[in-house]
Amino acid sequence: MQELVSAYQSMATTHESNTLAMNARDMAEAAKWGA
Repeated sequence: MQELVSAYQSMATTHESNTLAMNARDMAEAAKWGA
């Protein structure tokens, strides 16, 4: 059970940082295009 929990937590953390990176990239693109 503990392995499952830690695997889920690491997956969630990875997803969270991916989402933040995507948001930052989108903001940079929007700024570049003056949106």
